[in-house]
Amino acid sequence: MGRLVIENYRIASERIPKEFDGIKIAYLSDLHSESLGRENEALLSAVDESVPDYVLFGGDLIVGKRDFSSEVALKLCQSLTEKYPVYMGMGNHEQKLMAYEETKDSSFPEYIEALEKMGVWILNNEAVTLRHGAGEVRLYGLTMDYKYYSKKWKAVTMESSYITENLGECDKERFSILLAHTPKYFEAYAKWGADLVLSGHVHGGIMILQGFGGVIAPDYDLFPEYDYGYFTNKESQMVLSRGLGAHTIKLRVFNPPELSILTLKKNRTGEGIQGSGLL
Repeated sequence: MGRLVIENYRIASERIPKEFDGIKIAYLSDLHSESLGRENEALLSAVDESVPDYVLFGGDLIVGKRDFSSEVALKLCQSLTEKYPVYMGMGNHEQKLMAYEETKDSSFPEYIEALEKMGVWILNNEAVTLRHGAGEVRLYGLTMDYKYYSKKWKAVTMESSYITENLGECDKERFSILLAHTPKYFEAYAKWGADLVLSGHVHGGIMILQGFGGVIAPDYDLFPEYDYGYFTNKESQMVLSRGLGAHTIKLRVFNPPELSILTLKKNRTGEGIQGSGLL
């Protein structure tokens, strides 16, 4: 799979509270029960070296099979929750386990319960408030219907009203971070009001060609608009991780696993999102 790469992003906004200026977020996505180093030693060391204030998971921590194993995910989360506040959104593989008859009423709820007992905050169409002193940031986790992961020839659109139905109105008074597993609906996320979207799912396009970007998305879209990296839509920003693992066909070409480290920066009024992006 290649050696783990840390990608550093600067997220600037005048809406970020001054108390959150300099706050670091370690963002992990699409591990798929892989281990980077023995018992994820390489991943854990990279997180520790970055000294984050929060750890966020963007979904697909496991592989959505009827006989899925949670051992790798639980060991990783146990190590992380001993040091950091950890929050997790849902991906399409978690969605599969919520639907399978073999897992929805037994092994998957048991897995979620184990995560919660060790201190992981599960954001299944839920929101929490992150606090530093008098400063507050809202963190949302969108669990979208499985139809939104349809293949290209069955593609559907998403309206911002769908997000409102599941999460309520976006908090206009506070900087809002949205965990939304697929980047495909960034326009809807931005219209809903998310200041920062954290996505994954695309695995960087499986193969990255210099000058062209990621080759293919999970919905079989060739050279997808959103493959990996930093994107904007007006005042909304999105960090799209290449992910950490792979599943089924375990292939990553010129596409190393990514740990995203985001540093928040309070901008002065009128500066908007100037200075944001990949460092």
